[in-house]
Amino acid sequence: MPSINPMISIAPGDLDPRAAYRLLISVVVPRPIGWTSTIGVDGSLNLAPFSFFNAVSNAPLTVMISVGQRQGNPKDTLRNAQETGELVINIVNGEKTHEKTWPWR
Repeated sequence: MPSINPMISIAPGDLDPRAAYRLLISVVVPRPIGWTSTIGVDGSLNLAPFSFFNAVSNAPLTVMISVGQRQGNPKDTLRNAQETGELVINIVNGEKTHEKTWPWR
């Protein structure tokens, strides 16, 4: 009879930031991609893919993105949304799901 492996416990605080991130992104698979579009107060356009995007409630209908920082400063998406009070979260349609020319590849 095969032996049963014991449960593994991982203390996220013991992991370096890169290892913690890799663990986190491996937990939810597949991760949906939400394209978030914003316009800066200067009229600049921003479109950014977010893999930390998901539905969180149906009453009220709510989706969320998780915006990180770049070198300690808010990314353009967050800054634009805070300054204008607006953003749009877009989803990829079935035709584009397997597109090979995504900007981040």
